[in-house]
Amino acid sequence: MAIFVTIIVALYWWDWESYIEDHFIGSPKEFAVDFSMLVTLVFLFVHHDDPLGLAFNFLFLGVLDLVWVGVHIAEHPGQTLRLRKRWIAQKLMGIGIYLVGLLAVTYLLDLFPPYVAGLTIIFYASLVRKLCFGELRSRSTVEFSPAKTSDWEAVLQINSHYVTSNHGSEFLLHDLAGFEFDGNADSNQGRFYVARIASNIVAFAWVKDSLNPELLEEIRWFSPTEKKRFLEGRPLYIEQVAVDPAYTGRGIGRSFYDWLIKMHTGTMPCAFVAVEPRCNSGSLAFHSSMGFDRAGEFNSAEFHGIANYRSLFVCIHR
Repeated sequence: MAIFVTIIVALYWWDWESYIEDHFIGSPKEFAVDFSMLVTLVFLFVHHDDPLGLAFNFLFLGVLDLVWVGVHIAEHPGQTLRLRKRWIAQKLMGIGIYLVGLLAVTYLLDLFPPYVAGLTIIFYASLVRKLCFGELRSRSTVEFSPAKTSDWEAVLQINSHYVTSNHGSEFLLHDLAGFEFDGNADSNQGRFYVARIASNIVAFAWVKDSLNPELLEEIRWFSPTEKKRFLEGRPLYIEQVAVDPAYTGRGIGRSFYDWLIKMHTGTMPCAFVAVEPRCNSGSLAFHSSMGFDRAGEFNSAEFHGIANYRSLFVCIHR
């Protein structure tokens, strides 16, 4: 059992080194939980020849794993809701397995030699490792920040994916290939932000503080109230948000929007969504789920090379 305990401790260290250390904030809460886990790992060695003591230690370690995840999520608000739920569910499953294992060990010690209970601990601890640590290994924390000049090539690659090919219900109209990025200088071109997982750029956002006056004049408002709200507010025009296709389906786009809106407190987030001649149904459903309301529409005989173009203008009123 001493060898098995050593392997468990080594795996915890490996997880820290490989998946956690780069995103460690060092808050008092995280330090307290990490220190408690360290003490518990030490007690695994203390009880390596005591099956019942080991079973209790593993159960306590499972509870600390859940607490650590909760603290980590609170310290890293940029993570997506769906992945947070999945991560917590994995840790709850681990606690359940550890609890059943403790009951099994208690029962087996009354009927069989201690090594049988020891083998049982090896089995269910390995099961927890396989079933309940996948979320930590499969992804790292998503971090959002202003784009740098060195990020621009990755931004162009993501943009090109959605501009140059047919991608069903998700596409972009504005090709950034000829765009001169000036490192987010304060200018009329707007600002660019990126989402990172480790060192990889997985998404970008392009936002502006105002709409082109000529474009604004062409909007057909659905009601005078919508127009009045917009003109009296401070817009946050979201020109583009796009996620690397290798990372879609993880809630990164939704999390990016949440971060952008929080970063620009007091603004009115707004965007255009194409509906004719080709409907960006994915974007339409996404904006609706994020709380965007349809405020108006834009029609043009030709827009970005597309004839008979129509888009909806959507806003969040705050």
